[in-house]
Amino acid sequence: VHIEGYTRQALWRHSVAVAQFAKMIYRREFLERGANVYAVGLLHDLGIIVEDQFRNTAFTEALRMANKEDLPLWQAEERILGYNHGLIGARLLGGWNLPDEFTYGIEYHHAPDKAPDPYQRLTASLFVANYCCQTATIGYCDSPLENEARYKQCIEQLAIEPDAIHQVVERQQNPTHGQVGGPDRGHDVRCGAAGDGGQQLFQRGRG
Repeated sequence: VHIEGYTRQALWRHSVAVAQFAKMIYRREFLERGANVYAVGLLHDLGIIVEDQFRNTAFTEALRMANKEDLPLWQAEERILGYNHGLIGARLLGGWNLPDEFTYGIEYHHAPDKAPDPYQRLTASLFVANYCCQTATIGYCDSPLENEARYKQCIEQLAIEPDAIHQVVERQQNPTHGQVGGPDRGHDVRCGAAGDGGQQLFQRGRG
């Protein structure tokens, strides 16, 4: 299904890229494995899939509004549906007995400053990863690049040098760098390299 530039395959490529990017930030800057931030990155747009599958007419209207008025999708969703995909994903995962960083990370990935203090680093990292993947036009972009100020605020909050982010971007875009964390890590940095299980979720038909 191709609607106003959106496809599930393009959304999957974006989600994988955000997950890889956020994990590299955790490994390079915080010296942590970043397993949870990787998982949250994969799932951060889960609410879009729910809207696509169960509220498709309203979702399509939101996509068209976002394109016509040059709005972030989440703002168009709030106008049409009364809520956004971050809230949907967070509410869905809230019933899965996962750590709180999953629900908070997904709910606030477009508004990291509104997350509770213990999860600000996670949400800021996701925002940076999301922003940079949008800048690099990797997969479906659900938010026009209008919030550079928030991006810079997140970089400052995380105490990351801009040059470090540029290096992560280059590694994300250059397949010759191989896998994240070296050849023994098993996570290829190229978009779409994650296992088929997650991609099947994004390609599952409505019914």
